[in-house]
Amino acid sequence: MDMNIDSSESLSEPLFKMSFDKYKIVCIMPVWEEQNMISISIASTKDFVYQYIILLKSGFDKTKEVIQHVEKLWNLNIIFIETDIKLRKCREYAIEISKEYADYYLIQDGDEIYYPYVKDTIYKLIQEEITFGLTSILLLEKDFLHTRIDENQVWLVQHPFFFKNTEDIYFPEIGDVPHYDPNQPYHKIYYTGERMNPMKIDAKIKNFRRCFLREVFTPWHDHCDSLTIEEYADKYHHTVLWYRNNIDSQLTLDEIIERYEKHENGQYYKWFQMYDEEKYEKYPDVIRKCIQHGKIRGIETLDDLYVLKYL
Repeated sequence: MDMNIDSSESLSEPLFKMSFDKYKIVCIMPVWEEQNMISISIASTKDFVYQYIILLKSGFDKTKEVIQHVEKLWNLNIIFIETDIKLRKCREYAIEISKEYADYYLIQDGDEIYYPYVKDTIYKLIQEEITFGLTSILLLEKDFLHTRIDENQVWLVQHPFFFKNTEDIYFPEIGDVPHYDPNQPYHKIYYTGERMNPMKIDAKIKNFRRCFLREVFTPWHDHCDSLTIEEYADKYHHTVLWYRNNIDSQLTLDEIIERYEKHENGQYYKWFQMYDEEKYEKYPDVIRKCIQHGKIRGIETLDDLYVLKYL
């Protein structure tokens, strides 16, 4: 049974007094080089998540240190696992190790920031006995102030974000998000609708290396088991190929960086526009506070962690 519940209803109602202690909501969070965003993402859901299962693929930034910082700062219940298994396998494993106690699951990537009203909305979904929820998602890219200029890419297609711990949840052959068995009569499905009532914002704000590899992530993840992402990028990534054609080995590091930044930044405003809160949706509170403190790219260095006390 599909139910299109208007998530904006919760905005006009008093905050629910119910404690989420009664329901163990486990957040599944596979991450890889998400130093900039992960603490801000966690800040947006920490008030109702019982436990985070964070599966970290090895990288070169300070994601691990940021996770350890917020675990202590907010006294969070975190299962932290360092692993090189692929994304869908991470999510499957997280469900496997928490199956005995989780009541519900929240899907949140390390760069996804939920709106404050999701807490009240999830409470309503539980009361309505919703078993599987999908939401539209808004996209920010480069920093908190910009999004894609192509309107069709500003609103992402609906993705699962919340589901009950039932026996029939499974992962299809293609993709990395869970699905449910539509033939089970007890399922009640929630969806926000296209281009409306988003539960979260996808803030694709990465360190330089992560940006460099992100464009090749999906084809590597879906089609290649034999190469590491670095090996796959070396063979197929357009920027790697550009380097080979345009960078002389005799150049200094500063000259290489200058030449590449000129190449990269020349495309910046061609592909991106300023995010318009009146046109789309208002910023979630945690993003607004980051902007107010001048952290439009999140936690770029560990010195930026001070801003978390304001979130």
